Amino acid sequence: MAARSLLNSLRFSASFFQHFSVVHQPFFCRTPFRPVWAITPSRGLREIIEVKDGNTTIDVLLLSQFIRSDGGLLPRRLTGLCYEEHKKIEVCVQMAQRAGLLPDHKPQLPEGHIPKRPKQQLNRYLTRWSIDSVKPIWRKGLKWCKKRMVVGHPRLQDNINYGKKPSYLKH
Repeated sequence: MAARSLLNSLRFSASFFQHFSVVHQPFFCRTPFRPVWAITPSRGLREIIEVKDGNTTIDVLLLSQFIRSDGGLLPRRLTGLCYEEHKKIEVCVQMAQRAGLLPDHKPQLPEGHIPKRPKQQLNRYLTRWSIDSVKPIWRKGLKWCKKRMVVGHPRLQDNINYGKKPSYLKH
């Protein structure tokens, strides 16, 4: 949910810069004139919506435009994001890859290779740590005195929330 508000703010800022990118030039000026805010590199954020079985997936497909073909994150000079927003996108992409929502670009194992231990099929959403290092939470107390587990990443805690409900980062 934190990624949704981050991406909404990015979409708004991109539409803001699109209005100022056209500058009227005098007829005698031969060199194109661009204001300072139009020089910043921008890939032009686009809204991508895919409908599968009646569900629309927007957030993860928006994250896919920040990924190179080999699975790495595009550099800041190409995305045009500030340092803080770039780090937030980096965390969101990493969490989406660990959750299996983005394609996995790891090299294939050789044929006939048997892993030492099978992967645990857990609820893999909002994973701050790698999947292999996380142990399942079987029971952490009764419902009224449960010890909550922090999910998400600390970089995403200070995100702007446009909804009425606050971000709930303990599950």
